[in-house]
Amino acid sequence: MAMTGVVFNRFPEIAKAFPEQLHNAVVQTTEIIQELAQSNAPVRTGFLRDSITTEMLGDFTGTVTVGASYGVYVNYGTRFMAAQPFWNVALDEGRARFEAALAAMESFL
Repeated sequence: MAMTGVVFNRFPEIAKAFPEQLHNAVVQTTEIIQELAQSNAPVRTGFLRDSITTEMLGDFTGTVTVGASYGVYVNYGTRFMAAQPFWNVALDEGRARFEAALAAMESFL
């Protein structure tokens, strides 16, 4: 038995109606993700924590980057060390807040 679903993407409509609010939501989301990832990152030298940066690539696009090459190993662990999750927790919280901001804007459409 096949399962199908329909997803309605109202992002372009929201972007057109609320460009400034959407820009602010993207900026706030990237900042929240950065702050949470930095505060949850384990600190030995501080390099991992300090390598987490944000950058806006456009009005509605922002990135949060972990510059330390070993960040993925710390977050997910290896066969030699346990995971010390700092990244996914920050992403999940950032996503939840961004979706709440979009829902608030969508309610005015």
